[in-house]
Amino acid sequence: MMQGSIRRIEFSIKDCLTDTSNLTIRRRQIAESKRGPGTKVEDFSIRIYQPGDEPAVIRLWQDCGLVVPWNNPGSDIARKYADSPELFFVGEQAHEIIATCMAGYDGHRGWIYFLAVKESQQRKGLASRLVAHVESILLDRGCPKLELMVRNTNDRVISFYRSMGYHLDPVMVLSKRLSEDEKHDLS
Repeated sequence: MMQGSIRRIEFSIKDCLTDTSNLTIRRRQIAESKRGPGTKVEDFSIRIYQPGDEPAVIRLWQDCGLVVPWNNPGSDIARKYADSPELFFVGEQAHEIIATCMAGYDGHRGWIYFLAVKESQQRKGLASRLVAHVESILLDRGCPKLELMVRNTNDRVISFYRSMGYHLDPVMVLSKRLSEDEKHDLS
């Protein structure tokens, strides 16, 4: 693959679509299995994004290296909030936004975008908890498979997702810009 290209990673949510009684059990199993060691559950909460969160979310994304000049984060947030705000999550600790995750579901596949955790809070299981939260929400909606994209040079993030049961698929992601965002100043 070329430098900077993106790998698509998929996850199949099993055993839940044929027997709906398994939904609650599986949701609990996902949440319990994703809690990291040393993470106090009561210190970290997940809620739905609110418009007043935008400055803190953009700052977090910038600090985590998720913002690129050709994708204006304000525009990304506005589009998500207009489309499906109930699938845009922030993680808080002591009333500070320290994590985010956007999710999507089109009736065929679920997607994860903008998973970010404040650097000083990484490797404490918070990203795993946020992903488990998204998985359980999408599972409740009947989502059979979850996908995400990671830059192929980001080995640490690929390892993280693999540890959560995601795997590489032999596909190539193609994209086409239908409208241009206003360029975003990274300074």
